[in-house]
Amino acid sequence: MSENKLDRIEDKLDKLSDKIASIDVTLAKQEVSLGIHMKRSDSLEELVSQHRIATNLRLEVVETPIRFLKSIAKVGGWIASIGGAVLVIMKLIHRL
Repeated sequence: MSENKLDRIEDKLDKLSDKIASIDVTLAKQEVSLGIHMKRSDSLEELVSQHRIATNLRLEVVETPIRFLKSIAKVGGWIASIGGAVLVIMKLIHRL
């Protein structure tokens, strides 16, 4: 091979080596960035979990009186139904 061709090949190898070094630097930066992102994601997931627990506790505090009021409404409905049935029966008895 001629000296000129060897010089060109050597230049190309140097350029490839520089590109590989640049890729290594970029990869290292991205690895650091990924680590930061993972820590941030873990923190946010923990925050969401804590928020979900707090929200569930608040909902339980609200649901208890609602269940109580629903029970009272059901009992009131039964009492009204029974009272209505008694009134109908009393009117039927008075008509006879």
